[in-house]
Amino acid sequence: MDEKKSGEVLLQWHERTERALPWRGETNAYRIWVSETMLQQTRASVAAERYGAFLRAFPDIRALAEADEQQVLALWQGLGYYARARNMHRAAKQICREYAGVFPQSEQELRKLPGVGAYTACAVLSMAYGQPVAAIDANLARVISRAYALHGFLENNKSRLEELGCKWLRACAMDRPGDFNRALMGLGALVCIAKKPNCEACPIALWCEALQQGEQEVLPEKMPKKQRKEEWHALVIAVFGKKVLLRQRPEKGMLASLWEFPHYAFAEDALSASAGAQGLAEDRLQAVPAQDEEIGRSDFAFTHRLWHLRAWQYRLQNDNAQSPYLLAD
Repeated sequence: MDEKKSGEVLLQWHERTERALPWRGETNAYRIWVSETMLQQTRASVAAERYGAFLRAFPDIRALAEADEQQVLALWQGLGYYARARNMHRAAKQICREYAGVFPQSEQELRKLPGVGAYTACAVLSMAYGQPVAAIDANLARVISRAYALHGFLENNKSRLEELGCKWLRACAMDRPGDFNRALMGLGALVCIAKKPNCEACPIALWCEALQQGEQEVLPEKMPKKQRKEEWHALVIAVFGKKVLLRQRPEKGMLASLWEFPHYAFAEDALSASAGAQGLAEDRLQAVPAQDEEIGRSDFAFTHRLWHLRAWQYRLQNDNAQSPYLLAD
């Protein structure tokens, strides 16, 4: 693997093909942090739609730190994984409190912030501060694994991927580390994709060891995914006039602090679902059925869980909602 030559060709390719995303060429640490946090487990097209509105509401770190958490969560709608938004809010407060509103310039200090791991820290350091560190996300991990024909489960190769990524970067882009990371991200997103990579269009195909060995579609090796845990929930849609009853989840744990319809966990038979919803509605909420039949069902997939949801509608007999419940328009 000729790191210097392949890296130079990669950067030239990047200059011609860089995607017109709203954070393109950004060097401001705060804006880079926002974009990279949005991009975690979210498609670039979705993050691009939300990025502008978020920055208009919170143009700098102090604006985010001083915001109400519910306002932050509202502007995060559509991006999913709301813990990221809560962690950003907490991290903004910490940066203002401990670093006078200025992002730290070391990986050690950055990783003390809530929600900031190795990848996000290195993305900020390379793109905002020009430090020669590789930001290993899923795209970089895939490209590096193939370029060097790195065997073994991807999850077990983290330190080796960081070592190879930094070696490659420092051989060709000491003065452009942010561009190098963005180039590898773009290559992984557009060409060196997970299934059936488009090797004919790859600018570094000449140096790719996996391609030379015919292993481009088997690398990187990933551990088998664990089967999602299935759960069943009966939702109680309790209304009073034009208002609907919601409850807020605990501050810690899954979907922390988010608002939801009251619901009841049940075994997968319809009888227990109906009985559980009725018991919750009538015994706890003093509600009566608005109609006899369920009004809808849906499935919602999390990373490690799959929720099967069924909904029944009830009518509240008064508007005396008590914590943790709230009547909302």
